Amino acid sequence: MENASKALLMAASVLIGVLLMTLMAYVFYFSSDYSSKIKDNIAAKDIYQTNVKFEIYNERNDLNIHDVQTIINLVEDYNKETEPPNKISLNVTSVSLESELIEDRETTYRCKMSYNNNKKIKEIRITKNP
Repeated sequence: MENASKALLMAASVLIGVLLMTLMAYVFYFSSDYSSKIKDNIAAKDIYQTNVKFEIYNERNDLNIHDVQTIINLVEDYNKETEPPNKISLNVTSVSLESELIEDRETTYRCKMSYNNNKKIKEIRITKNP
């Protein structure tokens, strides 16, 4: 009888140990999953905060020369604070800022943006409307 009670105590302690190990693995799994979701949310917020500055100009055909100058300044400011792989490329074709600003003509421009795989802006293309 004495051996049976000791065997039951040993079985119970093994069972409690297995349950504790399972609980620890469960907590570890969900805490690591939670932290990766937080990192993803922070990255998405960073991308959103970057893109929102430029999105108001995307796909517009009615930009004036002052809007173009604003976009150029925003890109230059962003690129000063950013590491090289994340910089935004600016492609301004057929735009002469100095002459356009002096003459203040009613010329309109088109802005088109392209994105990388993370949905972050990688290039802004500005062209003069015909």
